[in-house]
Amino acid sequence: DEGLSYPMAALKNLRKQGLEQLTNLRIASYQRTCTPYEVLMGEEEPAPQRELHISAKTFSQIEGISAQRYYLPAKEILQNPHLVNQMGERLFAALPALVFSQKALHQTLDQLKELGVVGVLVENISMIAPAKARGFWVSGGAGLNITNHLALEEYKALGLQDTLLSFELSQTLYQTMGGSIKRGMIGYGHLPLMRMRACPLKQGKSCGNCNGGGVLTDRKGMEFFLACDGREYTTLYNPIPLYLGDKKLPVQYQVLQFTKETPLQCQEIAAAFAAGEKPPFARTCGLYERTLL
Repeated sequence: DEGLSYPMAALKNLRKQGLEQLTNLRIASYQRTCTPYEVLMGEEEPAPQRELHISAKTFSQIEGISAQRYYLPAKEILQNPHLVNQMGERLFAALPALVFSQKALHQTLDQLKELGVVGVLVENISMIAPAKARGFWVSGGAGLNITNHLALEEYKALGLQDTLLSFELSQTLYQTMGGSIKRGMIGYGHLPLMRMRACPLKQGKSCGNCNGGGVLTDRKGMEFFLACDGREYTTLYNPIPLYLGDKKLPVQYQVLQFTKETPLQCQEIAAAFAAGEKPPFARTCGLYERTLL
């Protein structure tokens, strides 16, 4: 019939008005709530004291280097018990990053305690309780990957008395981290990239006469060296070492982490680091100078 048509513009306007009314009804029906919260802050930020700690694989690597603390593998200490009294409380036993037998771990801790070792370095949260129960000073390693002060305080409650922070933090995050526990960072070292139960050098065969080391070469020709720990697991290391000796580190202690370096190289690196010199070798600063948080 005539006179029953309606303009398209009017239909669009009608739809617009309907949507606006529905939107207003939805807004009116929603009540925003605000839940009170407490800003979590650390107890205090420790002032940098820049103690020097040395981590090494053998006693020969730390000879001639003066430091406030030395970390050596538990096996190395047990094989050289006569040096425990010589180094006293400065000597800490670095426990394995991975343990496949709790019985073996407890036996190692008991042997270290009997020798007179006072402190241990742990890279694994499961080792804190048994070490604490035996009265050791428990120091945390970078393997705990502590990245914020809440984790820092929780590890303190678990029994850590000082700890390395994650080497994946930027300078800004190091500087702004709260918490009351004494903390440090790796100042030098080939950083561990991966730990493997199945050694890539083994290739399904027995270990045979393997000396516990080797390299993997990537497509760019970079050689990543491997180190075996008691034929239980293998660690893959970055070929270019981290070096921050010429930087102002906002922590209470810094660790020089020696792995494949010769004793002479260890002494030279420690001297350059203590003098705040730039390294005479290729280095990485890791994520320390990253500008984004």
